[in-house]
Amino acid sequence: MEDYYSHLIESQSKKTINFEDECIIKSRRLWRIYYRMKVKNIYKPSDKVYLDEYKTEDPFLKYFSQIVRVIFYMNKNKKLNSTQLIELQGLQQNNVNSYWKGLRDYYLAKYLITNKHVEEAKLIKELLHSAKLESESCNNQLLKGECIFLEGVFNFINNEFSQTITLYIQALKIFKENNYNPNYRSTLMSIAGFYARFNEFEKSIEYYQLAMDEAPDNLKHYMYVIFGDLYLKMGDYEQAMDYYELGRQIYLKSNDYYSLTSCLDGIGHILLINEEYVDAELCLLDSIEIKKREEITGSDLYINSYILLGKFYFAIGNTENALTHLKHAKKLALKRESIVILAEIKKILKSNQSKLHTILDF
Repeated sequence: MEDYYSHLIESQSKKTINFEDECIIKSRRLWRIYYRMKVKNIYKPSDKVYLDEYKTEDPFLKYFSQIVRVIFYMNKNKKLNSTQLIELQGLQQNNVNSYWKGLRDYYLAKYLITNKHVEEAKLIKELLHSAKLESESCNNQLLKGECIFLEGVFNFINNEFSQTITLYIQALKIFKENNYNPNYRSTLMSIAGFYARFNEFEKSIEYYQLAMDEAPDNLKHYMYVIFGDLYLKMGDYEQAMDYYELGRQIYLKSNDYYSLTSCLDGIGHILLINEEYVDAELCLLDSIEIKKREEITGSDLYINSYILLGKFYFAIGNTENALTHLKHAKKLALKRESIVILAEIKKILKSNQSKLHTILDF
């Protein structure tokens, strides 16, 4: 580490210093907090106290401290109060590099989007526009691409879907041309997810395959569940089963229980469709037991177990057990405010209405 600081001093004397070097030289404490959050995903309560009380007259550090504070609040899902938001918006220093101005506006827009400040739509658009202009001013293509991508996310949230895919493609082109591989891969994933959202499964698979091709070998297997789910939705059960079974074998060895139970749910679902009821029940019950044992109970994946078992019990004529599992799924979905899952439960009940005396009390 000391050798690195020596390099910084030498760089400063030769005026070849870069943005990160400037952070470290001017405030090692701020840089440590930034590094812990961005690289190690570590957030300490003492960091919040330090950031909230931090004062400086240095124009560069004013921007940098605000960037660090916004990242902290965004990733800890904490709310900035109105005074803090006004303070963040109001900072304007002419003698600060365009990169830092753009980065501050980008992170503030990202914070507002992440924390669902929908009432700040006008401000979000202004911040993204400003951040993009600053990125062009300093010719930072990575920041420009991230601004365009975030604008696409914002459009998606606001149901402006035609603009969303256009912006995703623009960002993708920038990331590819500048060899920003992690951003390129994550944007491919977002495009694939967009097409899956609108049931354009073949296009979705095309982009997921491109993302898989870009992924390091040790991450490729995480795509097996995604491909299994897509082929299941397309009705290609043989392909879906191949991916689920391939994933199941890998995740069992690696103790990745979340992915393992996703595969078990998929396999159980296909067995249910094929009316292989004995194996389907064993698979679905195995999945829910693992989720309980490994405490994977706070997600939609856990609720899905109850939905699948509800479908299973309807299929074998056990209406009472079906309703018990679906009622529990509804209770969990209401707690998570999951509109999609509640709609799925309603759809299952409607398709099995002939087996029920009434669904009014459900």
